[in-house]
Amino acid sequence: MTATRDQFVKPAKLSADAKSKHTSSILSDIPASEAAAKEKKTQ
Repeated sequence: MTATRDQFVKPAKLSADAKSKHTSSILSDIPASEAAAKEKKTQ
């Protein structure tokens, strides 16, 4: 397995606003995915 440069390059820095929007979208997706998993489990 050969290592590529992409594995070692750090991602671009995000602004504080972009970080907060990203975090908010993830936090809103978690309950939805948990509810879907719970619904699937009870079927």
